[in-house]
Amino acid sequence: MVDLVVILVLVAVAAWWHQARRGPGEPEPTVAVSSPSPSGPAEGPDGRTAPPFTLNDADGRPHSYDGKGGLFIVLTAIGCGDCLSRIEAQDRKAAEMARARGLPVWNLLVFADESAGRTFMTGHQPDADRVLVDPGGKVSVDVYRGSDAACWILVRGGRIVWQGGADLEALGKAL
Repeated sequence: MVDLVVILVLVAVAAWWHQARRGPGEPEPTVAVSSPSPSGPAEGPDGRTAPPFTLNDADGRPHSYDGKGGLFIVLTAIGCGDCLSRIEAQDRKAAEMARARGLPVWNLLVFADESAGRTFMTGHQPDADRVLVDPGGKVSVDVYRGSDAACWILVRGGRIVWQGGADLEALGKAL
């Protein structure tokens, strides 16, 4: 229960900080999502459709997932100690496992804008083919329903076949 309260406070502070950093009249960054939030459980091989999306990298270049192929998504909340501690070990090993099966690895930085993404990339070296910023968590949390308990998402053929925490054994079975 305490963990949930801490997470909610961190999310609220990140949202406030993000809003406060934007200048007067500066628009909210755009995030394109082509389909509504999927329904179904947050974890498990339920076969939900993986919606297409477009997010920017830390340099402002857009990258799109078309919702059709395979993809391994790593969610990182840059203010989360657990997320940061798993970058060197579990995330790196998970990326190796996914690539060994021919899957691209995308790391989505939850609640981070481009500036925070650049700072994060300087201090950390996530093992990913693409590192994208998701300022309001619209893709990571709202559409793909990521959380501290579901920080890895495995997509095959445009379907979410597994979603869970940083569990290498469970990921290995799903792969």
